Amino acid sequence: MLQWDEIERQALRASDVTELRGLRDNIHEAFDAARFAEGAVTVDVVNRLHDALIRTTLAMTEKRVRTSYPGVPPVSSFVVVLFGSGGRKEQTLWSDQDNGLVYEVAPGADLVAAERYMAELGAAFQSDLEAVGYPPCEGKVLVSNPAWRKSLDGWRATLSEWFERPAFETVRHLLILADARPIYGDVRLAEALRGELFARVAAERETMLPRMLQNTLRYKVLVGVLGNLLTERYGEDAGGIDLKYGAYLPMVNAIRLLSLGEGAEATSTLERISALELSGRVSPESARRWSEAFRTILKLRTMTPYRLENGIYTTKGILAAKTLTKEVKRELKDALRVGASLQRLLKRTFGTEGHL
Repeated sequence: MLQWDEIERQALRASDVTELRGLRDNIHEAFDAARFAEGAVTVDVVNRLHDALIRTTLAMTEKRVRTSYPGVPPVSSFVVVLFGSGGRKEQTLWSDQDNGLVYEVAPGADLVAAERYMAELGAAFQSDLEAVGYPPCEGKVLVSNPAWRKSLDGWRATLSEWFERPAFETVRHLLILADARPIYGDVRLAEALRGELFARVAAERETMLPRMLQNTLRYKVLVGVLGNLLTERYGEDAGGIDLKYGAYLPMVNAIRLLSLGEGAEATSTLERISALELSGRVSPESARRWSEAFRTILKLRTMTPYRLENGIYTTKGILAAKTLTKEVKRELKDALRVGASLQRLLKRTFGTEGHL
């Protein structure tokens, strides 16, 4: 553990992006699939390292942009939030960028000038994170995208639009926002935005939770009715299993919806399970089974092969056929059965699949 503590300290003390990239590469060299036998404990260490790398990168970027900006910036404060696995503290070594930005316009400042400044900062944030090895989200959920970079008032207006006209895509955006975790800047702004989201869900739960169910059940657990694994049938991945979309995301999505229903504001899946147990929503036995199944999936997820392309770490999220030993198959089947039972629970809890 001391080795990783030292790398974390080095990341927090780094002086430039090149040094951070070197640390990122060293981390990849130090971690191989066999080192993940500890499961979720090791995932926690990986996410601490990611947080240190990302925070230091953002601090460097902000200092550079502020230094080059003429005059006083037209923004009084801002916060960068992580979405997706970063927001849930469940990143693998090769996770991409999923992030957004909330800012406050300085008193008396011009709104257009404030947005121009934050656009410059957002673009620089994305560029520097790419230099450290974080690829941009393919869906463009990024600080450089004005759809995910708004003032707090702008975000409030957007939330109102999403709740008043809930289509499949806008509901998906609400679920993305539910995973928001502040990583750098004024935490107060992130708390205000998340508070608004949870208050609206609570006020409109009878209509919104069934609508969210359709998005939540988008990915099915890859286990057949007879308990067999539904593996890839063709191509270079034949015989492997899509762990990201067929195991990990179905459980993440199910637990998130149950948590939204209870108003639990935790972002990590394991913390959400604990909150559901504390609220009395689920029994200690169910919470134990869910947590064990999810830890198994986290462990196996780290065993998916990755590659370095154009300086960026990427993975398909598919557990290779050669990795599916008899023991791994047994563990995975047990976990997937829990995931499938969770999806059935959601249908019973929220009624229809909430077609829009």
